[in-house]
Amino acid sequence: MFSGQDNLRNLGSLEWVLEAIQYPLYGVHLYPTLAEKAATLAWVIIAEHVFNDGCKRTGMSALEALVESGGFRLNAEDDEIIDIALRVAEAGSGSGFTRGDLVRWVRDRLSLKERTAPPWEPGQM
Repeated sequence: MFSGQDNLRNLGSLEWVLEAIQYPLYGVHLYPTLAEKAATLAWVIIAEHVFNDGCKRTGMSALEALVESGGFRLNAEDDEIIDIALRVAEAGSGSGFTRGDLVRWVRDRLSLKERTAPPWEPGQM
């Protein structure tokens, strides 16, 4: 159940991951690919329990939103997305699933979105 503004549990982790996926450190991007950025965002939200409730849903939704904003789509069924979110949540208990595994999972399911023409003709705007 969503608990409003009090739902935010770990602001520091959320701020860190948002900065880490956007900005270079000493001129080097720590997460240079879209798959690495999206997977890291989801991993931190889920594994670091950024919220009191809804971390798995929010983490995977953030992953999909970042992928979509980058011009790609994630080719995965809902059941698979749920399974991956559960694996990330259980990673701290020695399940063997790593952030690298999540990066590979995302990378293997990315495809370019089809570009559609705008509903107007060029020069009309």
